[in-house]
Amino acid sequence: MKIRGNPSVLGRVVMAATAGVIAAFLLGARGERRVRRYHTPTSNSQPGELAAGPEGALWFTERAGNRIGRITSEGVITEFPLPTPGSHPSFITLGADGNLWFTETVAGRIGRMTPSGDLAEFAIPGGGSPAGITAGPDGNVWFADEAGAIGRVSRDGGIFEFPVSSGAQPYAIVAGDNNLWFTEPNVNMIGKMNTGGGLLEYVVPTRNANPTLIATGGDHNYWFVETPPDEPFAPEPRIGRISSLGNFLDFTLGSRESVAGALAVGPDGRVWFTDTGRQLIRALTWFGEPTRIKIPVSEPYGIVAGPDHAIWFTETPDVIGRIDLGPKEWKH
Repeated sequence: MKIRGNPSVLGRVVMAATAGVIAAFLLGARGERRVRRYHTPTSNSQPGELAAGPEGALWFTERAGNRIGRITSEGVITEFPLPTPGSHPSFITLGADGNLWFTETVAGRIGRMTPSGDLAEFAIPGGGSPAGITAGPDGNVWFADEAGAIGRVSRDGGIFEFPVSSGAQPYAIVAGDNNLWFTEPNVNMIGKMNTGGGLLEYVVPTRNANPTLIATGGDHNYWFVETPPDEPFAPEPRIGRISSLGNFLDFTLGSRESVAGALAVGPDGRVWFTDTGRQLIRALTWFGEPTRIKIPVSEPYGIVAGPDHAIWFTETPDVIGRIDLGPKEWKH
């Protein structure tokens, strides 16, 4: 199914854009930012994570819609249904082979989709619960298996898994400095694995930080979300940073109501993240300094920097959003 997403207003409307697209202009630290929102053709699709595709479009998972979606910079949405009901597609990445690879958490499979929508699915031997997925430094695709392993997928779908520490449940994963970096929320660790399966794990200094999402920073560090439990005396929500040598810093979000969701490094060099607790999209500098950018949304989830110098995000129940950054903000 292909359709132009139904654009709607986000924030305080100052003027409407032409060509039938309604936009909002919000004032931030460096001036106005235009924000556009597009509804997926499938209602209550619960769009999840996003990835930039090889053809300039953005691709995303639909957790409840059981589909993989594609949206162009003009807001044209195409949806590709998955054959097995309830597969729960979760994370998605662009592989070195030019295809989109994604995890089917409930079905225990890794999916591969060409830019034209041709699908192949590969079951994890022995079962599994795949979550995060990333293109690796070796040309393969790697994923985090919450069943207790880091998995490697070859271009033809061959899967091999490397176990992690006993009891650990890897969740999100990214590539950097020829390694794979991943979060282990239940044991409060960040893991690093080389392509041969060699493993190092670092305990997050903040007690009960529960690291979840992680992103590779342009500063050669790795940024991650800390989601402490909602209980008395728990630490404040934070965004953490770990160097390639395992050194940590973390930065509070300024409010116990804040709960960081996903995060991504934008073309402006800042770390953008969805604040699901306060229903905002925000940004930090590489030094952890918060900016005045606070864009109100409703239940934001995934976020990614697009090839069009924009920040793209997903929003419950069925919205794909785009934040246009001005040329002066692009990091050259």
